Amino acid sequence: MFPLFAKRWQQSEEWKDCLRSAVYWYAQANTSGGSPGIDAAIILAQSALERLAYHYLVVDRKMISGKGFDDLRASDRLRMLFTVCGIPNEITDTTPYIRQANDTFRKESKWVDAPHAITDIRNSLVHPVSKKKVHGCFVDAWKLSLWYLELSLLALCGYDDTYTSRLTAKCVTESETVPWGKKA
Repeated sequence: MFPLFAKRWQQSEEWKDCLRSAVYWYAQANTSGGSPGIDAAIILAQSALERLAYHYLVVDRKMISGKGFDDLRASDRLRMLFTVCGIPNEITDTTPYIRQANDTFRKESKWVDAPHAITDIRNSLVHPVSKKKVHGCFVDAWKLSLWYLELSLLALCGYDDTYTSRLTAKCVTESETVPWGKKA
């Protein structure tokens, strides 16, 4: 992985700045209940994801204009990044509290997918006017946000082999192929 990361890092000063920010926020968000807290870690992880999305989709690939990107909802920005990178967007059983909370919402307020869930949960922290009961979802949102951040970094560097999923692995030596990777 490191040679791929180094190649992306050296691609341009803009990529170097983007990766520096994303990795810094990732390291800060990778708490274990210490400092910062889970709430701040969710906010930091989403900031890193949006920074990566902007750089890759607007600056690097020119798939959308800066204005077009700014006009999108945060969940749409992330969904676009994940889709382009081949990262799944579904809410799965790996985040049981998010799935359970979504099952209890009225039809019109359900999360359509995981990017919608994590941005809505983050928004409930930053703009506490949400009527949804998401407090029990914070740990799931934190883990899911970091999982998305890890996979985004791997995808953007061109990595297509195995990794340890923080959502499914029972131990650090358990690995699986990245979602967009070569199939065995």
